Amino acid sequence: MPLTSLFEPVIKELTTAISRLTDVLENKRSEEAPELSPPIKKLSNPIIPPEAPKVTGKQVLDLLKAKRTEGKMEPLRKLMQTKYGATKFSELDKEMYAEFLRDAEDL
Repeated sequence: MPLTSLFEPVIKELTTAISRLTDVLENKRSEEAPELSPPIKKLSNPIIPPEAPKVTGKQVLDLLKAKRTEGKMEPLRKLMQTKYGATKFSELDKEMYAEFLRDAEDL
């Protein structure tokens, strides 16, 4: 008697068991599939959300004027130089206006 004929019933039984197990797992997966949330967008700047309104140069200048009347120009200059690499307002990167405005308001 050839050896393959001895294993044939075992192979059939294993194939049937695997098929049943696959069916059970597929049914379980479809029953328990949680509702997927939309993918999370990676923010280019995690501090400022992309939906944040654009801050204009006028808004920054208005804040600078207000801080000047409060006598806080020196801390603002230090902030601008150390964190933003600008020695005056016109050198400040427009993309950084919102963050600078938030930092300056905290002074």
